[in-house]
Amino acid sequence: MSTLLRAGWLLAEFGWREELATFRESQVGNSVPLHWQIILIVTMVASIFAFFGLWTRLRSRERNQAQAVDDAYVRQAAAVLSLSGQTVRDLKRLAKTAGVSQPVALLLSPNNLLWAMRAAQQEAADAGLVARVDRLCHQLFGLSLQEADATARAALTADAAPARPPDDDRAP
Repeated sequence: MSTLLRAGWLLAEFGWREELATFRESQVGNSVPLHWQIILIVTMVASIFAFFGLWTRLRSRERNQAQAVDDAYVRQAAAVLSLSGQTVRDLKRLAKTAGVSQPVALLLSPNNLLWAMRAAQQEAADAGLVARVDRLCHQLFGLSLQEADATARAALTADAAPARPPDDDRAP
């Protein structure tokens, strides 16, 4: 009703007396019984709750399906590489901490494992996790995390070093 009063006030404020009178007459003749107004409001509120309920349910179902696919990849990699359950949990934890969507991506190179470990150590240092990931890196790639770090740093410094100009030993 306040909207109607506001509309009437605006019409009166701007000098539209005839329009205001016509508006009032149209609203007086079309009154809706109170019980129908209550039913309409309850129906609208229920439909809004139903919409948001279905929307959240569908979103959670999509998340569960995506997580099931991720788990299938990890289980398959664990079966092929003979990884323990603790190692799989460590991979999932590292991937979550590092923001990697697929935990299996950490098994592609020692640099991926090293990067995920650095991200995990920034949040919380866990000596047991570091030791287990070091063993995993050694098992898969034959390198410890420190050796992988040294290899990665050597590759970076080799790429960053400026090329030496060739010696000009030719005689004129």
